[in-house]
Amino acid sequence: MQDQLSTPVRSVLIVGGGTAGWMTAASLAQRLGRLGVSITLVESSSVGTIGVGEATVPAIRRYFDSLGLSPFDVLKATNGTIKLAIEFDGWRGAGHSFMHPFGRFGLEAGPVAFHHLWNRLRFRNPRDAGNLDDYAMGAQLARAGRMAMPPENPRVDFEHFDWAVHFDASRFAAYLRTYAEARGVRRIDARV
Repeated sequence: MQDQLSTPVRSVLIVGGGTAGWMTAASLAQRLGRLGVSITLVESSSVGTIGVGEATVPAIRRYFDSLGLSPFDVLKATNGTIKLAIEFDGWRGAGHSFMHPFGRFGLEAGPVAFHHLWNRLRFRNPRDAGNLDDYAMGAQLARAGRMAMPPENPRVDFEHFDWAVHFDASRFAAYLRTYAEARGVRRIDARV
């Protein structure tokens, strides 16, 4: 048993393509390809990638960085857009929505986090408190249909917001397939 645990990995098989399969293949090719590990992906061209919009969160940019990809190149190749928040329609019932921004809510007040102050106001006078997302720059920009890149060194709390990417899943899978195959990933067209 000990000998089996110390045997180096020589090959990896990924079953299924699409966004998840090609993201995996691209990551493994980046990390294991230079070690001589053979990476193969099996997918069926008769199944194809579902061509819907793929919503992400800001952590996707770390994934791009890990592959040496520019998020702006990915946006261009996938007909993507920048995304500042996720809107949840019907959050508390019909006609109500909540915008979850990527970044901070409100301004800090010393050691007390903003949401505690907001909850206190909401408890005392709900009408004056407004919605939590009213206090987030990312949510306000998204509602207004506007975009500004957040500053690299925010000077004040409300400048802290983040962004993600929304892209065409089929185009993203094709983009990563090109990336992975250029790094030695072998594709087999078959049904499993």
